[in-house]
Amino acid sequence: MGGDELFTGYPQFWGIENDRRFDRIPQIARQGLSLLASMVPYSAYGKNYLHMISRSTALQRYFENSYAHYYLRKQLLQPDWMLPADGAWLQKTMAHCLLPNGADVLSQAIYFEATSVLTGDMLVMKVDRMSMANSLEVRSPLLDHELAAVAMGIPPQWNIAGGKGKRVLIDALGDRLPPELLTRPKQGFGVPLAKWFRGELRSFLWDHLTSDRFLGRGLVSGPFVKAMLEEHDSGRRDNNYWLWSLLMLELWFREFET
Repeated sequence: MGGDELFTGYPQFWGIENDRRFDRIPQIARQGLSLLASMVPYSAYGKNYLHMISRSTALQRYFENSYAHYYLRKQLLQPDWMLPADGAWLQKTMAHCLLPNGADVLSQAIYFEATSVLTGDMLVMKVDRMSMANSLEVRSPLLDHELAAVAMGIPPQWNIAGGKGKRVLIDALGDRLPPELLTRPKQGFGVPLAKWFRGELRSFLWDHLTSDRFLGRGLVSGPFVKAMLEEHDSGRRDNNYWLWSLLMLELWFREFET
């Protein structure tokens, strides 16, 4: 835990430098791309990608590419729940987990993942709560504060040399590890939600997300939720991440409603 954040191991980091080529697009052309993205039907592939390219800063492109796409949110959420996504709003709202202005986008992304996602999600929700629920004590040696300080002082571009991430860590420890650990594909801790949502959990998912109780909360567009479910069923798009988020939101409401 912590190796990906400190040593640039996530795929979204690897694409940041590649996406810097979009910095060369003139502003007038960006406006044209943004207009084109708004005109393309949501069902068409490439709509969200065009919107991402049209963003005015690399930081905006990072958030647009890594988290909930603008047009997904625009179609899904009722207007009162649609938040801005411009650079000024991002800097103001996420000031506690972004570096001051002037830092390069890769450093910004690394800092955000370490101070927001790692601390607020990975460590608390997925490691601490689940391990303590099973009477386990977890230690994360890569999060030693002295090692973290050293890692944050390494130019991030050094770690993504070769397009795979963790280059400095691998060079430092590679001769102490079995070769198969160094060459195998990256593996996360995910579960096969996409498959489950088309199989044994399909009825549970549909029952909750198409219920009058959920749709009556005034948060989302009922027709679009149904379209997301149908897209996922057919395999046209893998919507499991967003469907899981909506399902957890509804279960949270039902747990705490009086």
